[in-house]
Amino acid sequence: MGSGHSSRDYFKIAWERQGGRCFYCGVHMIFGSSKKRDALSKRQEPALATLEHRTPKSMGGNALHPNGVIVCLACNKANN
Repeated sequence: MGSGHSSRDYFKIAWERQGGRCFYCGVHMIFGSSKKRDALSKRQEPALATLEHRTPKSMGGNALHPNGVIVCLACNKANN
């Protein structure tokens, strides 16, 4: 990321910017500790917040606004 920020930092910034809502569908998402997120991910919780790169990192995208957005797991799966 280059600026000393972690993915978690960008995740928190996007969470606050988007008011805890999915960038695509607007659903209120679940945001918690990494342990809670891991458990929700294993259960495939559709409202779990995930960081998505609108332009993939492999194509030069980064986690900065406006490329880094948070989306619910359901939308993330639908877009991939």
